[in-house]
Amino acid sequence: MSLQWRFLLSFLLLIVTTIVLVTGIDFLSTRKQLDDFIKVLGKREAQRISQDLSRSFTLLGNWDNVQNVLFDAGFLYKREFLERNNVLSNEKNTALKASQQKLTHIVIVDPLNNVIYDNFYQKPIAETTIELQGYRSSIVDYNDNRTVGFLHMDLKYEYLEEEADTFFEELFYQSSLSFVLVGLFSFVLAFLLTKYISSPIIRLTNASRALAEQKSKIVLPVSSSDELGQMSKSFNSMVQSLEEQQKLRTRLLSDISHELKTPLSIIQLEAHGLKKGLEKPGKTSDKIINEVQRLRTIVSDLNWIVETNTGEQRLSLELCSIKDILSDEIDRWKSKAAEQQVKLQLHVAPKIPMFFLDVLRIFQVLGNIIRNSLQHSNPGGQISVQAQYQNKNLEITIHDDGTGIEASDLPHIFDRFYRIDESRSRSATETRGTGLGLAITQSIIEAHNGTISAESEGLNKGTTIRITIPWTEEKTS
Repeated sequence: MSLQWRFLLSFLLLIVTTIVLVTGIDFLSTRKQLDDFIKVLGKREAQRISQDLSRSFTLLGNWDNVQNVLFDAGFLYKREFLERNNVLSNEKNTALKASQQKLTHIVIVDPLNNVIYDNFYQKPIAETTIELQGYRSSIVDYNDNRTVGFLHMDLKYEYLEEEADTFFEELFYQSSLSFVLVGLFSFVLAFLLTKYISSPIIRLTNASRALAEQKSKIVLPVSSSDELGQMSKSFNSMVQSLEEQQKLRTRLLSDISHELKTPLSIIQLEAHGLKKGLEKPGKTSDKIINEVQRLRTIVSDLNWIVETNTGEQRLSLELCSIKDILSDEIDRWKSKAAEQQVKLQLHVAPKIPMFFLDVLRIFQVLGNIIRNSLQHSNPGGQISVQAQYQNKNLEITIHDDGTGIEASDLPHIFDRFYRIDESRSRSATETRGTGLGLAITQSIIEAHNGTISAESEGLNKGTTIRITIPWTEEKTS
């Protein structure tokens, strides 16, 4: 069963249950209130007529005005009317006729239960009667507050209940019709609502399936800012990220293939020349060793990336002087800078405390950055390396006045496998990198709980790399 139908059935079940409960509760409550009203109505009517009879008896001192009181109350029936409607029928084996049930039987007796008046003319006057149905209400002579008789009023509940049943049957029919109409309307509304709710989920499912089957790119429309809209937006971001990673992966494979192919080809040619006696052993071995070292560097970079992904990278921390590290690294690159006619300067502020660092990894960081600066510096250019201690942080700044970085490239230079167009390199003989150097640099600095950032005002305006590492009293990893 699809998600939309599950939503639809859930909504319908909720709506139907609510309607049935509300209708049932209202029906039972209305029925109870009507039954209570009928009972109260009979009692009130009996009291009202008995009060009218009490006032009449008090005024006249006799029962001569009984028929007028009952006539005014609407309960005086002529004998001919009763006979015509079979009210006076003497049949023993049947219940009261339907027409008799519609009438109210009133019997007035004296304190000794002697009949004074019967509006159905069934009980003889002055006859003593005991079996009287209905409400009993006293008739009082207000002159001396003496009870002079009793009124027995049979309101015929059977008839009223039948009328109530008829009313409720009609009410039930109308309620059922309303229930059907409301149900149809609710079904349409629930269908549209579930379709609206489930559409983004269905689109997400289809898009995920297409993505799993490696079909064409699918971008989900973001039509709201709620959770469903955020889900679609997150999916689009994921698809875009996957596409970028796929492109980077494809580019990586191409680059790695190229990087491996070049040294392997050189090794093969040198070994072949050595075999044929065309190359001198010493010179050839040096070339082969250099190419093997290049292969080792590529493998090392890839291993570091894998360790970073799995969280397995480990630092070998030791207490060291940042001034010594920077001086050694600058000395290592001075000859290369001189070849390119680039001035390499170092300035270390005094009183920088000792730091717990992984020395080899910090050398790797500085080497990656200085190498990049040299590759993109002009002859006669300058690279400045500065270090200072501020707010318990070691701050290293490496600035060059070379080709700079475009604004579009600046946010991505620390991304893995990302490389700026090699045509910007100032050295035509420079070997293309794999795009892993700065990514590894960033991961090393972050492993030291530090941060690294790049700044550039644009092409031919130089680049500044800023590294910040917090000072700690003891080893933290």
